[in-house]
Parts: sequence; C-alpha cells; structure tokens
Amino acid sequence: MDSEYPNDRVDRKSVTGYVTCINETPIMWKTKKQSIVTLSSTEAEYVGMTMMVIELIWLFQILIFVNMFPQEKVTLGVDNQSAIKIAKNPKQHGRTKHIDVLRHFIREKISDGILNLKYVQTDEMVADIFTKNLGRTKFEKFRGMIMDNLHEGRMLTITKDVSRTIM
Repeated sequence: MDSEYPNDRVDRKSVTGYVTCINETPIMWKTKKQSIVTLSSTEAEYVGMTMMVIELIWLFQILIFVNMFPQEKVTLGVDNQSAIKIAKNPKQHGRTKHIDVLRHFIREKISDGILNLKYVQTDEMVADIFTKNLGRTKFEKFRGMIMDNLHEGRMLTITKDVSRTIM
C-alpha cells in the first residue's frame, strides 16, 4: 500500500494504490484519490491504510461467505514508519490530534489480532506503480513483481489456512 502526498495540484488530494495477494498471487489492485485533503505524508499514508483495511474487511466477508476462514493475520506493507507508529501507539500526540478519530479503527484491528503492519523499504514498495511517476527501470521491476505471479503458471488457491500478504 502506498499513498502519494499531494498528488493532485488542483485539489491537493493524495492518491492511494495497493495490490492484494492471496498465496502470493495478486487478486485485486486499486488506485483511488483520497476523499479528504491531508496535512502531511504521514496522514496521507494513514488515510490510505484505512482505505485498504476497509477493502480487506470486504474481502474477509467474501472469504467467510465461501467458507474460507483466514487463520493468519493480514500483513499490510507500509513504507512510512511514522504512520506505522501512529497506528500501533494508543497515545495521542499533539501532532496527530487532527487525524480523524474514525481513522483509528486500524488500531482496533491490530489489537483484535486481525492486522499486522510491516515496514517495506520505499525501493521495494510495489504499490508505487499506482501512485508515482516511475522511471522505466523501477516501473518494469514493479510490473514484473506483479505480473510474474500471474505469468509463471501459478494458480490461485484458497484453502482453510489462507496466507495473505498485502502490500
């Protein structure tokens, strides 16, 4: 998951992009402009994390509907360490008071044992392909990381012990 701050020079709203994988196979990806103007790159990432967790809840509901019960936490790769710290730390600091209380449901998902946040180096953030103007080398690298899983003959398999990595 990645968010670009601010991407649109007209309305100054950030763009969030992500790839969702099951068993290392991409099953959905999305790019979407955020609905609010954020005040920092950290807040843009935090809002993007919230957008993605909402999508993951929807995906969980589908998996449960087809009798696939996820056994592991979802891992969400984030390249902004400040956003990870805000999500994990229940203390409210002066610099984060402006972040809407509704956005803090990520903390609830972490404490419920559903969500795990993992720092991903910016150079390895595949979701950059959805949010940034990349040079040819980096674009081809990330495109290959997504498409190789689809072109190497991998089949999407969902079992009762679904493993998930969300970037």
